[in-house]
Amino acid sequence: MDIACDHAKAARYVSLMLWTNAQLVAARALYDAYNFKMIETKRSFLSQQWVKEEKWVRCLKDI
Repeated sequence: MDIACDHAKAARYVSLMLWTNAQLVAARALYDAYNFKMIETKRSFLSQQWVKEEKWVRCLKDI
């Protein structure tokens, strides 16, 4: 995660965005630890089951 965030900053990205689902507890904890914020949820039918998808974003620029 450090390498990805550092690369994005060096490339002058303004933010990073990713999707996960509510069942992936370890992934959600990692994103939270790296200051990503959940900004959107939606219910989707994936892999023969309903899941709660979550959109997480991290701002890379100081305001």
